[in-house]
Amino acid sequence: MNAAALRLCFALVLGLAGLVAAVGPAPARVAAARDGAQRGAASEWWRLTGHVRARDGRRFALAATFFRFAVRGTARRPWPGASAWSGGEFFPATFALVDERERRYLSATRVERGAFGFGRAEAGGLDVAAGPWSLRAAAPAPSGAPVFDVHVESGGTTVDLRQVALKPRVAFGARGIVRSGSCAGCVEHAFAYTRLHARGTVRIDGVAYAVEGTTWLDHEFGSHELAPGDAGWDRFSIQLDDGRDVLVRVVRRADGTPSPATSGELVARNGALTNLGAADVAVATVAKTTWRSRASGTVYPVLWQLIVPKAHLDLAVVPPFEAQEIVSMQGGPDYYEGSVDVERAPPPGGDPGTGFVELTGYRRPLTGL
Repeated sequence: MNAAALRLCFALVLGLAGLVAAVGPAPARVAAARDGAQRGAASEWWRLTGHVRARDGRRFALAATFFRFAVRGTARRPWPGASAWSGGEFFPATFALVDERERRYLSATRVERGAFGFGRAEAGGLDVAAGPWSLRAAAPAPSGAPVFDVHVESGGTTVDLRQVALKPRVAFGARGIVRSGSCAGCVEHAFAYTRLHARGTVRIDGVAYAVEGTTWLDHEFGSHELAPGDAGWDRFSIQLDDGRDVLVRVVRRADGTPSPATSGELVARNGALTNLGAADVAVATVAKTTWRSRASGTVYPVLWQLIVPKAHLDLAVVPPFEAQEIVSMQGGPDYYEGSVDVERAPPPGGDPGTGFVELTGYRRPLTGL
């Protein structure tokens, strides 16, 4: 998930306008980056999505994103003489829980400063937090596979999951470097565990459900995300029942057409990575199917056909219900963060997987914020 607009909006809310760092790390220095914080980057985010089921079959989907933003001159340490209250970073986070049986979408946002540990992102390994929300590495599994714990609580809803990686961590693009916009300098660094086995508890309406399922964990960082003329992006992360995982990121121009920066990845059952260029993927809104948000007034597409000829995939991407928008309470942009089912197109053709779709820049271009 790119973050230029979120960085600006959250900085304004916190009184940090004009201080947000503008230059990220050189690609050559981050090719082997680990899961922990990259202090040379101005902006960074860890994004967890997935689907879990309770023993009675009730299905939940979740999306939790933790951000780290540095204030100019403080990516490595606070400025000389700064108060302990100032910190050098701030930590927005967003969370959504999809209760498919009740057709409910529960979401929350929060912002914490780095001062006094209100928010944190450790460099040595994955350990990020925004207040009581946290995502951190645990001791490896007996097999040696990485293990991660997530805890989020909001308004009586709590999610606690332990996740064991089923595939190795992959570096998307060219050694973890992908184009995020139409300009030459529009790059970000992207790594992911595309399939983890998740087990834990979802508590909702005072009832705790033991759940089990599959999640996906991204780690991305950079600074120059979108170019003038780019409006936003559509990002599809799909886990197929045959064991393959697919990521497609469509960078949209202001006129709605895809930018040449559009790209994707295919991760095989054994973890082997195939990079996909703009010519290798096609995404189209089906019959101009849209949903208008009552909260923001934004109109989003909500039904797609996704084609990846190299992988012999022709898929219909369908949300269980339409209303899946995160509305920021701290001044950041609203965006669509939705659970989807994946069917062979044209349906009916079976249900070969699940996923998440993220849609930004539909109310106004992100580069214009």
